[in-house]
Amino acid sequence: KREFDESKMSEQQLYMQLREKGIHDLMSLQQVTAEPNGRIGYRLIQQAQPITLEMLEKY
Repeated sequence: KREFDESKMSEQQLYMQLREKGIHDLMSLQQVTAEPNGRIGYRLIQQAQPITLEMLEKY
């Protein structure tokens, strides 16, 4: 929250960038950072991670 407050990004800009990345549920986010280039970085919680080929091969 503190980093977001210090950035020049508005709350609406943040939500727009998340939607562009296909993230519609804020509860699926573990961490969001404001990058120096004006974009965002994020980390999803484990349950929201996309399924990988490795995961499929386990089952």
